[in-house]
Amino acid sequence: MHVCIRRGAQEIGGSCVEIVSNDQRILIDIGVPLNIEVG
Repeated sequence: MHVCIRRGAQEIGGSCVEIVSNDQRILIDIGVPLNIEVG
């Protein structure tokens, strides 16, 4: 099994983690970045 942090390692919010095992993978997108502007 391999876990890769795709986004959010150096910030709070907006985390995105990929988990890979054999030939299967899952991408977990957790929330939105806190510095995003809402229009």
